[in-house]
Amino acid sequence: MKLNQVGGKAYNLHLLLSSGINVPAFQVVTADTFERFNNTLFNSIPAELNETTYIDFEKVLETHFSMLFIDPDARASIGSVLPGPTIHFAVRSSGTEEDGALSSFAGQFESYLFVKADSIFEKVLACWRSRFSFRALSYIRNKEVSERFPLAVIIQVMVPAEKSGVMLTANVDQQEPFQTVISATYGIGEGIVSGECEADAYVLSQEGQQLIRQDLVSKVTMLVHDEKAQGLKSSEVSAHLRDMPVLNDPELKHLGLMALKIEQDRKGIPQDIEWCFYNGSLFILQTRPLTSWPGLHKTSKLELWDSSNIGESYHGSVSPMTFSFSRENYHNLFKALLKDLGCSRDSLERSEVHLENLLGQYQGHLYYRLSHWKKLLVPLPGGPVFMKFLSSFIGSSSETGSDSNKNAGMEIINACQVVLKIIYRYSFRKVFTASFEKKYAAFSKIQWKRLDSGLNEKQILDSIRSFYDELFGFWFMPTYNDFFSVVAVGLFDKFVAFVFSNRPALERNEIKLNLIGASKGLGPIVELKKLVELLKSYPELGILVKNTDIHELTKLWSKHDIVFENVRVPFQEFLDQWGFRCEDELMLEATDLKEDPTKFFEQLQMHLTLPETTSVRSQEKLLPEGPKERLLLPLLNALATRTMEHLDTRESMRIKRSELFAIMRRYLKGLGNILSPEYLDHPMDIFYLHLEEVRTLHKQQFRALIASRKLTNSEEAPERFYFDSVNVIIPRKIVSNADGISGTPCFGGLVQGEIVIYEKGMNVSDMKDKILITERSGPGHVAYFPHIKAMIVEKGSTLSHAVIAAREFGLPTIVGVPDLCLKMTGVSIVEVNANTGQVLIITYG
Repeated sequence: MKLNQVGGKAYNLHLLLSSGINVPAFQVVTADTFERFNNTLFNSIPAELNETTYIDFEKVLETHFSMLFIDPDARASIGSVLPGPTIHFAVRSSGTEEDGALSSFAGQFESYLFVKADSIFEKVLACWRSRFSFRALSYIRNKEVSERFPLAVIIQVMVPAEKSGVMLTANVDQQEPFQTVISATYGIGEGIVSGECEADAYVLSQEGQQLIRQDLVSKVTMLVHDEKAQGLKSSEVSAHLRDMPVLNDPELKHLGLMALKIEQDRKGIPQDIEWCFYNGSLFILQTRPLTSWPGLHKTSKLELWDSSNIGESYHGSVSPMTFSFSRENYHNLFKALLKDLGCSRDSLERSEVHLENLLGQYQGHLYYRLSHWKKLLVPLPGGPVFMKFLSSFIGSSSETGSDSNKNAGMEIINACQVVLKIIYRYSFRKVFTASFEKKYAAFSKIQWKRLDSGLNEKQILDSIRSFYDELFGFWFMPTYNDFFSVVAVGLFDKFVAFVFSNRPALERNEIKLNLIGASKGLGPIVELKKLVELLKSYPELGILVKNTDIHELTKLWSKHDIVFENVRVPFQEFLDQWGFRCEDELMLEATDLKEDPTKFFEQLQMHLTLPETTSVRSQEKLLPEGPKERLLLPLLNALATRTMEHLDTRESMRIKRSELFAIMRRYLKGLGNILSPEYLDHPMDIFYLHLEEVRTLHKQQFRALIASRKLTNSEEAPERFYFDSVNVIIPRKIVSNADGISGTPCFGGLVQGEIVIYEKGMNVSDMKDKILITERSGPGHVAYFPHIKAMIVEKGSTLSHAVIAAREFGLPTIVGVPDLCLKMTGVSIVEVNANTGQVLIITYG
């Protein structure tokens, strides 16, 4: 068969047959036949296509097909094309541009089921006519394909399906290329396409064909053939089958393996496959490329990039300098960890490619390159389990395909040695943490002292070179604690689900958050509240700070105005201790509170306007129900306490990490001032360079390199994508409508109000008494919590830092709302039910 004669759908059926796959017998009315009888119609298609011009063209179609219906030559040409003696046939259109990699033409041309032999000619003409429908012509022009392509027609033996459905060999909704998604219903599969019949949904991993998820529905109706009416009708599903899965385990496995075979035969291009079961046999009715994920070839070596967790700390695009510094941090950090675990020098060298590539940057945004994480960590004892816990912890899957190649560098690590070292570090974690705190305090003191000494260019570069050597000799303990946190959160989640298995999912989530309690990582907020109370003891100063423009307050502070005489010491102590913090504190190009106290005065000003009530609201005490809950609750409480210990330690160490970035920020800004204007147009241009370039490049090269990077546009970037070493492969985003906006509730409450969609650099005043809509929550958002009514987050997990902090402030919070920011575009007022996770749009505008 030739593609240009039989069309995409028929050619795909031919390929299936060639692979030995069970396909109902078929013949094709070829493209030549279509052109022979219909070619003149192309000359009559209106140049400007709209509803008005199409009315005249429709009259031409009516005349043409009326004449064709009585044409004996046409009847003879089509009547000779039958696949064999049978009662019923399926008559399906098969365009020569149809079912391609970029254009599926799904639903554009007509198809007919259960057609008797004496009606085939009539249905073929109807398929031909659908080639010229207003809908199809509009689609063709929008797709910018040739308007004159012919239409073949398949005549196929009709299978009276008992079970049928569709399967996709890539999970586009979850952006998981290595999962198969199956929809299944009783009766004819057209019921799924039309939405008439309820369908079960299954998700299978392609490696091992494991059932990842199944969503079963009560199936009341199915689509069957009505012999009397010679058409399809809805029929009732037997009562005993309604709540049973459509597919049993052998059928699921059969479909999963068949999907994988078909995809592999298509050179790894994901497929959209229609199938049915009849008398215990599986029939494949059609396959076509999955057009919603263009460019994806799964035979290529795919690398997964994911920003769902790292985006909590790095909102939006970051400078090349921030990326290079962060990448070196991860590299050195994990290298120190592996060395502490007993990894030899040779094995570390073999692991270097993964250590160097734990982070990546695309369109200015930072990503975890999870394929390298997997290859680095999975070979460790418990590594696969850890990766699953990590997925839960960061709120994203770590699925990276069926790559079974292990990191050769890690294979020589003795498993017992690694396990014993981890147990040793865990058992004495408080001792090691105390030692870390002491060493870090000495390290940071030395760094700040160096910065205060007025460094020249050489001294700054020497300090940057020695930074890693001095730091990573003792920094591995935070990495152990991150590991302990990931495992603790994973175990805690699973244990809550087990103990409270009889309770609704939303109630289990509320129980989990109540057990965890509030975060202790809010030092700056606590200290800021003390300063607010201090201001209130000086009424005149309090009124001045409350009513004066924050920029004017900053000028008065910088000039050492006498107005701050009574509070200058505590204010300065706050800035000395916490001044390195800012909204984007892990971005080296950011400006912190000590450099520009404007944000400091804004926060003071906003706290002075808060009502005299506590923001923290109590939760109802957990009352166990049933013997299992009462028996296991003490153990669960102990696990919750341990989990919160790790999260608190993690938060304390994250603050220290922020201070490290502040130290490097000071070094680099000092270097930028020295190099400008001789080698830089502006001191801040230093952040367009990579750290390694500052160390090694000739300074005369800086301007040209910076100029080229300034031309690079930082666009909106996807949360995750796959990279095949050449192309970035992103599924086409399909945003559902704004109805049914819901997510996971994290702290209860029912509020209504105006929304504000977060943008980098927003002032607290922009958010006062509004409902904050944000793609991700991060430590920088905590300053807003006393001033906003509620927070709704598109991405992230229920145990992220900002979510836990929101609970401490009693802030109604919902996370995990798909496409939230897009759905809220143009919305004015919403009602937030943080008890159920529902969001209701009240008004637009």
